[in-house]
Amino acid sequence: MDPDPEHSVPGSAPGESAGTHRQNRREPTETAATGKTEPRQPSAVDSEVSAPAGPISFVRRREIEAIHREIEVDSGDIDRTLTGVKQYRQALFDNYFRPKSPFVVSWPEDLYIPAAADYRSYWSSPPPDDHRYRYHWANAWDGEPDGSDASEKTGQLFSWVNATPMDGGYIGFAGTGVTRVPRASLSSVTATAAVELVAESRWWFLPAGPIGYAAFSYRGTAYIAGWEIDPVTGAWELLSPFGSRTLFAFDESGRGGSAISSQRHSFTDLSTTLQLRGGHTYAIGVALEAQISFECRDRSGAAYVRQAGDDVKLWASIAGIVPSITLDT
Repeated sequence: MDPDPEHSVPGSAPGESAGTHRQNRREPTETAATGKTEPRQPSAVDSEVSAPAGPISFVRRREIEAIHREIEVDSGDIDRTLTGVKQYRQALFDNYFRPKSPFVVSWPEDLYIPAAADYRSYWSSPPPDDHRYRYHWANAWDGEPDGSDASEKTGQLFSWVNATPMDGGYIGFAGTGVTRVPRASLSSVTATAAVELVAESRWWFLPAGPIGYAAFSYRGTAYIAGWEIDPVTGAWELLSPFGSRTLFAFDESGRGGSAISSQRHSFTDLSTTLQLRGGHTYAIGVALEAQISFECRDRSGAAYVRQAGDDVKLWASIAGIVPSITLDT
């Protein structure tokens, strides 16, 4: 007998009911050309046993249902009707339409900025407190400021050295940095800084009287380095290696002079890679250092002492800003 047409399914073989339709079976198929069974490949996605918490359809809230009953009351009172409609309208917006949460992207884990910088210049959300610069340092003379200056609030650094008095070698430095306490027992951190700066220098040596020998050496350098901070004494121990970029380096000798040299620099790849131990406190930062060294002697071979009438101008400066430091693990 032919199968009941009311229970047959298009595409089914004679005698197959809806429950045994070929498309619903978990079985191999045959190709028309070869009659061979096609192997089924495993799914690219692992199956997980799970299910949603409930149906997709929205379950009405009790407060909505109460308002439904109110607006459907034919009281004949227009004020009551309008009040009910207003309540209904408000209930719809309160219960069916939820305000979207603000789109906030978490602060990058590796990004550090000056303490007082406007975070909106860097990211859409504010940074954690420990992702702002914490330290600053600059050289001093007998505990008093000597011209150099540094700010962890702005990231501005100014290194100043003035060897005009000619009473020794000179170096000026200024730095700022961040603190880092690694959680891993041993971690490798690549510290990279963006730096913008202007470096200037002047060599001008015109003594009033005769000299025997004079040689001058100028050098300006930007460093990025790490220090381990002793938890008891607070002393900083410089780690190895450190990264550096030479900004100017030149030598002069004898009598003479030159105009002020001014150079602008901007780079984002001042970096070094450090090995840090978990639970230890480290400072990682950028320093600008300007140095002038010289040897000057009179005709007798003694160290030259400046005389009245000497025209001497020996100085150098580096003014820079460190807008960001990244610590990539």
